[in-house]
This record gives sequence, C-alpha cells and structure tokens, in this order.
Amino acid sequence: MSLGAEERRRRTLEINEGDIIVCVGGGTFGTRAVRLAKSKGARVLVLDIDENCEAVKQRLCSSLYKDFAHCRLPESGDAALIVGDATGTLLRILDALTPSVVVPAVQGHFFGRFVRAWLERRGIKVRAASERLKDVLCGIPERLVLLCDEHNAVIVTSYMPADKVCKEGCRQPEICPVTGLRKPAPMFRLLEFALDACGFKSFVLRSELLENGGVGGVRGEAIVRMLDALQRLETEIQSSGAVVIAVATSCSCHGILNLFSLGGRKGATGGCG
Repeated sequence: MSLGAEERRRRTLEINEGDIIVCVGGGTFGTRAVRLAKSKGARVLVLDIDENCEAVKQRLCSSLYKDFAHCRLPESGDAALIVGDATGTLLRILDALTPSVVVPAVQGHFFGRFVRAWLERRGIKVRAASERLKDVLCGIPERLVLLCDEHNAVIVTSYMPADKVCKEGCRQPEICPVTGLRKPAPMFRLLEFALDACGFKSFVLRSELLENGGVGGVRGEAIVRMLDALQRLETEIQSSGAVVIAVATSCSCHGILNLFSLGGRKGATGGCG
C-alpha cells in the first residue's frame, strides 16, 4: 500500500502553544527540537547532565534547576534546563504530569533504559533476555539489521545501509532519497509484526517527525499507556516467575529495541535473577 500524503501528515507531530515538550538531551538534535518547540509557543523542559550543554550555550534556556521538584514550568515559548540523570528526571515528571511530546535526543535506546529504571523502581528484577533474540531476528530481514548486541539483548534496524547517511532534514518518504529504494512497510510496522509473532508482550513507541523534520518525538500519552500496561503485568510477573517483554522506539526508517526478562520482586525467593 502506498504511503499517501494523509498518512505522512498523521506521522508529523504538530506542536501547539502551551504544549509541554520534554527534550532528553540538550545537544545538537535536542537543541534543534528546543528551538522549534519554542518557536511554536511550547513550554520546553531540557534534561541533561551538563549544565553547559549546547541548548544553554545557544541561550535557549532562560532558567536552570538541579531537580524537577523545584522546577517551575516555563512560560509559553520558553525553555528550562533540569540538570541530572534524564531517566530519573523523566520518571519524576511523569509522576506529576503527561508531556505532549518527549524527544529522545541522546545516544542509545533511551526508552529501553527508561523502562528498565521504571520497573526496577517498582522492585521488579530485570535482565537482558538474550536467549530470545533469535526469535525476533526470524521476523526481520537480515539486510535491515545493523546491530545485534547479544549481551545487552539490543537490536538496531534501519532501511539505510551502514555505509550511507540519511539526507539532512529528511521527511522519510516512501522511496528513500539516498538509496532510491521503496520501503515495503514503515519500520515501526515491521517491528510490530516481528514482535507479535514471538508471542511476548511488546511495546513499540512510534517516533514521529516534528514539524520541519530532522528530529522525532514520542507522544507523552503513548508513554503513559505503555506504563499502564506494564503495571497490569505485575500480577503475571509474580505468578509466572518470568515474563519477556520487548521495548522498541521506531520511526518509518529506523528502530532500536531491547528484550527484557522480568522476574519477581527484588528480595523475593524464586523468580529470575
């Protein structure tokens, strides 16, 4: 099925005045997102361990806080920096409010680390489910797998070959402007199909392009729905001894996922170590 203009429009995140945007990372891509969000009248929270990150150097943040507990939400069209671990900070933010969009502008799989931290905060044992990687790989064409990290149970996928680079500001059309190849399905759909076939619980967070392209974000409501579903899994985790889940973040062209095995609560007998 061809990706029409309406489908591409629905994959573009519109930012409105007053929206709360969380940018995880104040580097190059985070700064791009901050600048765009501010221009749309959004209230922006930048999370970074470096109080002199690029977003600060470019004077995009008018205030700085050491902890979200003492943070005042910025006015529309302004940004504030919260210095510290982004994973823990976002956990505290979600305890208080649901942001419109979270932009993961850091290296690695931020939402994989985030889910692990959320589960461990609830006392659930988490380990990399390396033994289930082969099940997922059976459903993904080999040419689309850029990395398979067995130790950490991480898979990175992409329609872009490792020796090529995406076009700056690409809008992710059906036909790649670099390779000239047509994508048979968006990467997030491909991952959903592959993970569903494995039979374990999976969460594919869709990264949608912000207006003007170049950087993507995940809707805050999608993150909250995922956490609600994980909370409902707790009873199953306690009774079954081990539950395998997949957590992925993916746009139309690229994806990254973690496989986790969840055991009982820490300190309890039995379960998965």
